[in-house]
Formats: sequence, C-alpha cells, structure tokens
Amino acid sequence: MISLEDALRLLVQKVTGKPVDEIPSDLEGIVAFAAQNYEPSAEGESGGMPPGGLAGQVLTKKTDDDYDTKWTTIDGSISGGSNDLTKNNCRVITNVAQYFLNTGTNGAIKISLPNKLTGDTMMSGEIIGYDHSTRLPWRVDFAAMGAQDSWVYLNGVLYPGCPFTTIRTGYDKSYICIILGTTSTTWSYPSITIPRVQLSYKGVAAAPTEWEIEMITSESGITFSGSNSIKTISYT
Repeated sequence: MISLEDALRLLVQKVTGKPVDEIPSDLEGIVAFAAQNYEPSAEGESGGMPPGGLAGQVLTKKTDDDYDTKWTTIDGSISGGSNDLTKNNCRVITNVAQYFLNTGTNGAIKISLPNKLTGDTMMSGEIIGYDHSTRLPWRVDFAAMGAQDSWVYLNGVLYPGCPFTTIRTGYDKSYICIILGTTSTTWSYPSITIPRVQLSYKGVAAAPTEWEIEMITSESGITFSGSNSIKTISYT
C-alpha cells in the first residue's frame, strides 16, 4: 500500500509540475515544498482552481486536460435555460417576447414574427398574461402552421381569465402575425409574455428568436388567413 507521504508527493508533483525526485520525502518537507512551488496562473493552468473570480461566475474547463480551468461569466440568456436550442430540425426558443401597458385601453394585441419564414413551419407555444381588472392570470396554448406571408391554421386553447375570446392569424404586408381579441377588446394594465415557442418542419432556421407585441386600434393593412379553431376551458 502506498504511504501517505508518497501519495502527497504524487499530488504535489501533479499540482506543481515539479519532478517527484525533487520533492522531499518527509511530511513537513512536502508541505513546505508545495507552499514554495505552487503558483496558480490567472486561469488555473497549474493548480486546477484559478484565483479570483466574480459573483455569478462559474468554473469551466478550457480544454480536456486536467486542471485546465477558468472563471466564466454566464450570459443572461442562459440563466433560465438556453434561449435558442435546435436539434433534429426541432427548435425551441424561450423568452420570446414581453409586453406591458401602464394603463387600461381598448384594442387588439398584435404579435408579429419580425422575420419571414422560408417555408411552412409547424409551431406550438404558450402566451401568458395578467389582467388588472380581474386580478387573475390568463393563458393561451396554441399550435399553428405559418408560411412566408400567410397561415395554414392556428388552433388555440383559452384558459379562464382571458380578456379576449378570439384569436386570428394574418399578414400585415411585412410579417405574419397573431391577433388576440379585436379592436374593441378591453384591457386593464395588460402584461403579456411568450415564454416558449417550439418550431419544426421547414422554416425552423429562419424563425426569429424575438417576436414583437403591440396594442393596435385599427386592423387596416392586415390580411387574415388560415383556419382558426379555438377552445375555451372553464373551471367548475
């Protein structure tokens, strides 16, 4: 069985990079040698754990080599999961869009995809919100197929609390869009988020990572297309 001293000499050799025959054989000498010869680099090339680092940083590997590490600042888009992940022609985008209006008003919510799709694209996702008049959250789950300048269909499920009862799909001469409600729909300090969208089939790569949400009081210039089937869930 290897002695404690020999095990420590091997460890000190690994950490310092010094030949093992230069390392003393007694415990006190080994400790003193390690203290004198351990000089970690700014990125931990010889010691494994680099010095310094800032709040929020994590230790990551630079290469496959042992102890080759560095402090890394994680981008904010990764903090809640990857913002854009594609695998096997299926793409998932998170933190897609957010909107808040600091008043009450009448109008329709227009959600635009500010980049033209390159082909029929299947998608599913969720839209969540808050309405101050009811003090309740609301939610819409949807599945759709969109194209470059039109829609094939959009099917949605409306949960209790939605300020609107209709969802339509169209094209505003620039981008395809989703319309929640009508211009007469009443909103009270609307807060709206699209936390996640899944895309697949043809136009996956061209789909924008950030969508746009706005309140509109006129539907002029929008050409509606596609079939829209909406189901409403009620709690009993």
